[in-house]
Amino acid sequence: MLVHRTWLFTFGMVLLNVHLTCAYQILHPFGKPGIQPLVLNITADPNTKRAFYYARFTGPPDTKAMFDGTFRKVSTSRIFSEFEAVAIFSLRTTTKRRIVLTSPFTTDLLWLEYDVNQSIYQTEFDRIPCEFEVKKSQDYGAGIVQYSVRAENCDVDNRYDSNKSITTLLTQIKKSGEKVMYSLNNSFFTPTPPDYIFDYCNMTGGSTGSGFHGTMTMNIKKMATDDVEVRPPMFFNLNVRDEPLQALAWGFMYITV
Repeated sequence: MLVHRTWLFTFGMVLLNVHLTCAYQILHPFGKPGIQPLVLNITADPNTKRAFYYARFTGPPDTKAMFDGTFRKVSTSRIFSEFEAVAIFSLRTTTKRRIVLTSPFTTDLLWLEYDVNQSIYQTEFDRIPCEFEVKKSQDYGAGIVQYSVRAENCDVDNRYDSNKSITTLLTQIKKSGEKVMYSLNNSFFTPTPPDYIFDYCNMTGGSTGSGFHGTMTMNIKKMATDDVEVRPPMFFNLNVRDEPLQALAWGFMYITV
């Protein structure tokens, strides 16, 4: 803990003495997530023990899916395209099905999970209301990188359990072959991280009403010296309800330090 406080104090002094060595950029201008759900229909037939799944999304043209079915682009424009996902699932095995959409170009992520043994006809999704901004600053002389996220209007409608909604930053640290997950306030079901993590990175912030503000600071100079890998953080929002199972999650993934 003493090392943790000493490192934070050092970082604070560095910020107070930043000159022309500091670079600053906006990774995501204030706005909504780039991948959005549009339509979801699930028709479950208890007689045939099958479920027909149809979903439609909008996203960047390079959007791809992890999905046990057919996923294809149905229309495109210069900025956004529309996609559809179609599948027939057996109800004789697991009934929990998910689709995960990602865009390598914009680093957006969308995750939908449903229990397909119940019919759902959601012919019009409201757009995910949350708007967020992501900034990155770097002091080359001190070897310090900081990511900051500001989000507003992140209330999701009452289909979800507000007590199970999570908005957080999430990262992974690798040292001597050991991989450890670390999230802001341990909010993403991660164990209490070992103290050595704070030699290399630290997170602060949290949710305030329908908003969120969080930062992650990385000591990339010490990471390089000690041969430690710290992934740039992912900004993640998860909403869940239990009956019937329904989960909606979206995130913004950073690609490079």
